[in-house]
Amino acid sequence: MHPGKDSALFTSQPFAEYRHYDVRVTAAELKTAIVAMQKRFTETAAVSGNIADLRLIHFNLNPEVFAPKGSHGQLGLALRNIRVELVSR
Repeated sequence: MHPGKDSALFTSQPFAEYRHYDVRVTAAELKTAIVAMQKRFTETAAVSGNIADLRLIHFNLNPEVFAPKGSHGQLGLALRNIRVELVSR
């Protein structure tokens, strides 16, 4: 997984302004993840290593709350224009 060419970069610093993120996964990166999954979780050994056999059925975003010691963490999250697209075959 890597950022797209016009993507903002992830940061450990809180921010309030809108930022554009573009995250991409290449076929090679997906294949590497499948092989690692199969090695770590033997029950997934039957999962096809051919990425053409796979489909995306779930997309998840996990926001994190920054709360320095002694403070109260707050999460304000606004998402827009979320999409998953196949950019090449």
